[in-house]
Amino acid sequence: MKNPSLPSLLAVATLFLAPAVLSAQPAPDDDTPPPPPGPRWERFDANHDGQLDESERAAAETAMRARLAENPRFLERADTDKDGALSDAEWAVAKEKLKGMHRQRMEKAKERRELARDPEFRRGFLLGKFDANHDHKLDQAERAQARTQVEQRMREHMEKQLARLQAADTDGDGKFSDAEWAAAKENFRKEVRELHPGQPGRGMPPPPEA
Repeated sequence: MKNPSLPSLLAVATLFLAPAVLSAQPAPDDDTPPPPPGPRWERFDANHDGQLDESERAAAETAMRARLAENPRFLERADTDKDGALSDAEWAVAKEKLKGMHRQRMEKAKERRELARDPEFRRGFLLGKFDANHDHKLDQAERAQARTQVEQRMREHMEKQLARLQAADTDGDGKFSDAEWAAAKENFRKEVRELHPGQPGRGMPPPPEA
């Protein structure tokens, strides 16, 4: 059976594709250690040495594969022989597609960052947004409007984050107890599930337990 291309649903799984797992490369000749695992992968660091060795990487990939196989929409597209399970061959194909999507996502993000640093692009963006009189330059009033809008967005963002932190610090002592941290993690998972219903892979694997 011809293998259908996996649709945008698989973008969910690119969150799993940390360098510590699927994109891991052999250690270079100069014995430079690989980067430490991110917070999502620390729970697989069984020996707590700050790195994921071969067996720990395998455990992380196994957990990822099992979680994705629980998604009916993912399985429908990746299970090419329609036997209701994800074979090793099917997983290998799906994994390569996911890795390719992850690379494309990173390349596009890099392009956006480079574009945002381009002075001509920034000038064109500002003119298009704030040049009210269309004279192809920003006068003093238009510059002030641009600064005000940027500062307002920053202020709103910081206020929102502050409100979330204050809500999590239920006893108001300025720090997170173990119970408050556990509750904050659960609330975060709940928010992710509500934002992305029907996509159990989004935002997983969860952070390590406190």
